[in-house]
Amino acid sequence: MNPIKLKLGITSQSNLFIGGAAPKFEIGGIDLCTQMDTQGYPIIPASSFKGVLRKIVRDMVSEGNEAAEQVKVAYQKYIEKVEKSALEKLNKLDDPLQKELAEKRFVQLQEKVSAEYLFGVSGLNQAPKLFFNDFTLKTKDASKSYFSIDTKNSIEETDNGIVANPRIYKTVKPGVTFQGEILFYKMHALEPEVTVGFIKKFIETAIGQFNTQIYRLGNSKSRGYGLIRVEIVKGEMHNG
Repeated sequence: MNPIKLKLGITSQSNLFIGGAAPKFEIGGIDLCTQMDTQGYPIIPASSFKGVLRKIVRDMVSEGNEAAEQVKVAYQKYIEKVEKSALEKLNKLDDPLQKELAEKRFVQLQEKVSAEYLFGVSGLNQAPKLFFNDFTLKTKDASKSYFSIDTKNSIEETDNGIVANPRIYKTVKPGVTFQGEILFYKMHALEPEVTVGFIKKFIETAIGQFNTQIYRLGNSKSRGYGLIRVEIVKGEMHNG
């Protein structure tokens, strides 16, 4: 069975800075540089996008989103099935201590269960979840500049009083488009409570929240950084 994927395009709507160090120290040069690949092109790390998307889903859970509640119930049922199977095996081993520890662990999993389990369930590596790939440039062109240089002052207190310490940032400029994928791993295990299609629609709804400009990627959000637009990509992606 081919893996189920959701292909995304991300376009920066403002400067985008995802914390990183300058490639090398230069006096009077770049202090901090956004994340780049080995060729020096900007990237959006999977962990950065995943972290903000998880925050969006957490907010949907807090707001009582109906679809998020259905996902929660699906994970509750899934954990019950895994627990039943695990305890049956432990009963055959006749190990009361291990059985007790397992029972406590499953109680803890049920206490914390929510739609956030789509991003991973601690201790259950084979549980249904989402895998994220890094987002790379849609088109790489060595003659094109993808970066902006931005200077901002950090205020520091010294023995001589308050001083402004200028820092130079290398950020992704507005209008740069990236592409990447989300893989849906073993989502069929959540059926019949929810289908893979239901999960995809739920995640697409969550991703749409990026386009409200409420949620942003990276650092320096207070300066207006990190605005992005996300689109669902149909067909094959390319990188050239």
